[in-house]
Amino acid sequence: MTDETLWQAVREGSETAFEALYRRYFQVLFSYGKRIYQDEDAVNDAN
Repeated sequence: MTDETLWQAVREGSETAFEALYRRYFQVLFSYGKRIYQDEDAVNDAN
């Protein structure tokens, strides 16, 4: 599925689509969070 399709499904309430996007982008967003906020525990808590 494309990101656009998944986002549309999320807007319609699909937890499965949300989980797919979460899994797809978790590592990228987590890495970004660690770069802008040096406290890794705080970044983990935001997870």
